[in-house]
Amino acid sequence: MNYLFALLAVFAFIGISVFIWSNFKQKDGDEKDPASDKDSAGKKL
Repeated sequence: MNYLFALLAVFAFIGISVFIWSNFKQKDGDEKDPASDKDSAGKKL
């Protein structure tokens, strides 16, 4: 059980880190790829 809990914690940490990193890269690269930003905003609405 401890091994599974540790593995789950590691996957959660990696997932959160990737999510934060992707958001940081999106903010940094708005000028490079505005089309994808508009597309994602359109999907949310």
